[in-house]
Parts: sequence; C-alpha cells; structure tokens
Amino acid sequence: MALTNVQMMNMIGIQPAANRNAIIADLLSEGLDGLTHMTDEEVRETCVSYAKRTDAPFPVVLTPVQRQRIKSLVLYVKDRDRVGEPLGFPAGTTQAELRTALTEALERDCRRRDQKKAGESFLDTIFNTKLKSAKEWEKWSEELSSTLCQIIGVRGVPLTYVIRLVDAANFDATIPYDEAVIQGVTLNGPEYVQDARAVHKIILKNVVEDSDAYTYIKTLICHKNGRRDIQALRERYSSDASRQAIINKARKDLKTLCYKNERSFSFEKFSSKLQKAYNELEDNQRAVDNGTIVDDLWPRIQASEIQIYVASLKVAYKSNP
Repeated sequence: MALTNVQMMNMIGIQPAANRNAIIADLLSEGLDGLTHMTDEEVRETCVSYAKRTDAPFPVVLTPVQRQRIKSLVLYVKDRDRVGEPLGFPAGTTQAELRTALTEALERDCRRRDQKKAGESFLDTIFNTKLKSAKEWEKWSEELSSTLCQIIGVRGVPLTYVIRLVDAANFDATIPYDEAVIQGVTLNGPEYVQDARAVHKIILKNVVEDSDAYTYIKTLICHKNGRRDIQALRERYSSDASRQAIINKARKDLKTLCYKNERSFSFEKFSSKLQKAYNELEDNQRAVDNGTIVDDLWPRIQASEIQIYVASLKVAYKSNP
C-alpha cells in the first residue's frame, strides 16, 4: 500500500480541500506515472497556470514553498522511476518523512546539475596513461572509472554505470541514492544507448591504435557501445584465464632470464625485462618479496668481467640489506 494522492498533497501543504482536489485532478490525472517526463519548465508553467485559470475552483495561487515541493515531488518520482522502484510513498509515511524525501530529491537535482556542468569538460579528456597492453591496464581502468564518475549521462546518472561489472540492475535502498543508482539503473533503452556511445568515444580516444588493446575492440567499433568495449578489454586483461596466462609467462621469463654480456643481451634490456616480469606478478596479486628478488638476482648476472663487483655487492648487501 502507498499514500493516496490526497494524503501526499495534504502533506505538501495544498489547502483547502477544493484547491487540493483540483490540482490533483490536473497534475496527477495520469497518476504519478505522468510526472516522469515533465521538465522543470513544464512544472513551473503548470504551477503558474493555476493562478491564471478561471474554471472553478481556480484561480489557485501557490506559495513559493508549495511550488518548490511540487517540483521536488516530480524529481522524487523521476529518481524512483530511474531505478525501477515504486513511485509513491509507503503507507504510514509521516509528513516529516515525506518532506525530508522531497528535500533530498531537490538536493540531488542540484548536485546533478552542478556535476553535469562540470563534467562536460571530461568528455574530451586525454588520459595520463593510454592503454596499449596489460602493462597499462590497472592504471588505465582506474582513470577510466574516475573520469566517468565526473560525467552525468543522459539518464542523469554518472557514466560509471555503463561499465559496472554486473549486467542486472540491483537498487540497494539501504545505501545513499547517489551510490545505489549506479547499480540500480537498467542497461537498456535509447538513453542508455546514448550513454554507451559517450563511453565508447572516451575509451577509443584513450586506446593506442595498432596496439594489443586496440585489436580487442577493433571489431566492436561499429557498435559504438562502451560497455561492449570494456567487456572485451576485461576479458583480455582481467579474466582469471588472462591473469593466469600473464603470471605463467612472467614466471617462465624469470626462469630463463640472465645477463651474460653486452653483445648478446644488454644490461639495460635485461633490467627492463626483469622489472616487467616482477611488475606483472605484482599487478596480478603474485608479488615477490624484495629479499627473494635480490637472492635470485645474483645467479642471473653471469658476465665474467663484472663478477668482482657482484661479489662486492653481495658482501655489502649482507651487512646492510
């Protein structure tokens, strides 16, 4: 059960009964569903029109507070509709609870407007780290998520929702709405399509062409769907199978990696490959402790001409690890 329209309008403060019933008949002629597509301008014009109408019991002059509460009611209904929750208020809701909910809806709208304006500049952002391969994946995916958090999409939700891990919508009413809405909106409809295109544009701009990463989204470019892009990249770089393949290769490289002389394999290249292998293990939760890295380093350096220096380093390391 939910509050009736009469109860809601009464708590909003529309009096007397004749005025309240007339506004209900006009504003809620299609129930709360009719509010889901009203713009701010339409709400404002509707409220102003009540003072100009001459059909009884009009004219009704609404106070600024009453107009704001009606606007907040529309925003509250839109927020509920956005995540597929019942549009009304549960039976037993008190006037104080209803007005608090309306105030929160208005505050969310203000934050959304500010963030939407500020986030416009992020649509053309160039990441500090462009994605080429698994090496950049962690930093790149973090930068993608933080960028999308700044951008309010067509649905009035941060674009982070497009790249969430779970497909099914799951609105959790026990956490703040601004957080719950990311998981609560559905991944379908024309507005979602526009948001997914915006995410695709950001991803494509920040993946290096002719790179390993680009090959995994190249066949998806025609769809212009950022969710399909990120799923393909996650399958490559974040799936259990891909992580295990990276771990296995890093371990294999470490088994054979050694430095013999500059002619066959430069020390710079040796150091780079060694660091890359240890970094990949760390990125995939298989970090090797520093002590083991040093212990394994001595036998890797097999160049005879520098063994005297290696021996000195060993001594120094034992006395001051």
